[in-house]
Amino acid sequence: MAKKRLVWLIFALWWGLSSCSVGSGANSDPLTEQNRSTPPVGSQASIPPPTMQIITTSTMEPTVLPEASALPVTDTIAPTPLSITPIVIAPLLEFVEWSPDSQWLVYRTFNEDEKAEMYIIMQGFADTPGTVYFFNTQNSQTCPYPHPVAREAYRSSIAWLSDGKVLVREYDGTIRAGTPCTDDFAAVDDVAEISNLFFDPDVSPQGNYRVITSVVERTDEPSGGVMLSLVTTIENLNTGEIENTFEWQRWEEFGLGSVGEWIRDDLFLIYHTFDKGPLLVQVGQSVVEIVPELFMQSLHVTCDEEPCEVALWSEASSDVDTNNYHILLYGAGVVGNYPRLWLYHSEDGQIEELPLREMWWPGFSPDGAWLLLKELDEQDSIWIRPVEAVGEDVWQFPPSGFNVQALSDTGEKMVFGIQNLGSENLVSVFTFPEGVETGSWSIEHYTPHFIRWAPNGNFVVIHGSLGEPEKALFFISIP
Repeated sequence: MAKKRLVWLIFALWWGLSSCSVGSGANSDPLTEQNRSTPPVGSQASIPPPTMQIITTSTMEPTVLPEASALPVTDTIAPTPLSITPIVIAPLLEFVEWSPDSQWLVYRTFNEDEKAEMYIIMQGFADTPGTVYFFNTQNSQTCPYPHPVAREAYRSSIAWLSDGKVLVREYDGTIRAGTPCTDDFAAVDDVAEISNLFFDPDVSPQGNYRVITSVVERTDEPSGGVMLSLVTTIENLNTGEIENTFEWQRWEEFGLGSVGEWIRDDLFLIYHTFDKGPLLVQVGQSVVEIVPELFMQSLHVTCDEEPCEVALWSEASSDVDTNNYHILLYGAGVVGNYPRLWLYHSEDGQIEELPLREMWWPGFSPDGAWLLLKELDEQDSIWIRPVEAVGEDVWQFPPSGFNVQALSDTGEKMVFGIQNLGSENLVSVFTFPEGVETGSWSIEHYTPHFIRWAPNGNFVVIHGSLGEPEKALFFISIP
């Protein structure tokens, strides 16, 4: 999935839903494959109701990787770490994106004054533009973009064209088209015609609908904190009509930058609400409260110990080829009280209770084929299972002791950032799901914070830091 990755969060659900309305019969059968086929623009496919069978994994404890998926009988001696140097060092920097063909890495740096300006803004999003650079993965050439580039929390300022050129939305609203590391950038006159090329998470994947969430009221709660009363509308961009309008509540501390995601062009998931739990919104139809209506769970989480400050959240991902999706239900709050994870399969309405209580972020591989889970409050081990292996055990992926991890878009390689106290920190790459280490690199004493794979799976970029004074980006070509 290129620019917009939909993360599949999957949980088992019960209840009779038909045509996105909650049914009254508990024995409703899942919708037929014909009824679940991809609808034409302007119509909606119904949400498959959950089956009456809840699948629980055969063991409640994770197991080691089974022998069938164990390391092959080849040379598995850990490679000697290679030393690499950063492609850039700055007081503050951020990864922006990869080009679809993986030729260009785009990043942004900030000088000391810009960094100080951003740190002053403790609430909200600082739109300080900094300086955007293009790094050529073929020859390591680095070029600054000559004008300040817009910086928004969830909307892209970069859009790639099929001829290899790039659109750049600048800080003052000007849009220019050109080739990175050349002087052929020119202003685009008809901005309205190309504005939809920039990724906007509020717009549905096929560009037919836009979701808008607004604050209606802010209320200071006696227990502390501010409760937001919100209204969300879904607008049909082809007709201008409002398809849905509904109200909900959320704590202000969670912000409004990313309230949910489009699962497909006619289905929007709101990750969490204070009063209703996660919501599944089908365009032009009723809103489904997925915890009681799909998962048949209570919004009130029963905890093993107090305080019981746990809320239920959800994430989702979809397959654009089949129109199927998965929803994962998980707890957030006091870690020790997290409930077990639940997984929903839209292709047949099946639901699962999983043996673990936490997931990695994301909880699914980029291709949606694997679950990436972890033990409660454990930060250096990973447990995996094919998403479609319903009821089977989860397996421990061999490496452990890492800070950050990322699976390639191709689903074939896993990279880990490893912090070694008192010695050099490492970046190591393993085959997935076999777990054979194929390469290791030293990033000196920089602490790895995040890793981003190039779309083709041949490059990674690692963000590291030496505390507050110095940040760095490392670029690695993966064999």
